[in-house]
Amino acid sequence: MPEQFYDADTYRARDSVGYLVRRLTSILTARIESAFEPHDFTLTQWSVLMHLRDGLATTASDLASAFQHDSGALTRLLDQLEQRSLIVRRRSTRDISRSHSRTFGSAVATVTVCSSAAIGRNWKREA
Repeated sequence: MPEQFYDADTYRARDSVGYLVRRLTSILTARIESAFEPHDFTLTQWSVLMHLRDGLATTASDLASAFQHDSGALTRLLDQLEQRSLIVRRRSTRDISRSHSRTFGSAVATVTVCSSAAIGRNWKREA
């Protein structure tokens, strides 16, 4: 039997790997969102554009699955990106209930600017 990592008598949630990973995710998300804010962009919008740009997803269904998002919420997000002329959606010729999305050059530029803002950010602990 493998050695147990946690002991029920001394277990504290703040020391659990799950808690620490979730806490790190929350901190990084907040900092990345603040880096994107001057560009009027969100982390979710950036992630969707990255998936489309890199061919990891082409449909709203693919994106909803990848992000574990409600398809209605993803459709609204895609509407916003389309209104900003960052993506274009085309109905599938094989299945009219599906549409395929692709990015424009302006989306790639936006992804690059936001990536640079997040990467170039001073990641020292904020007081």
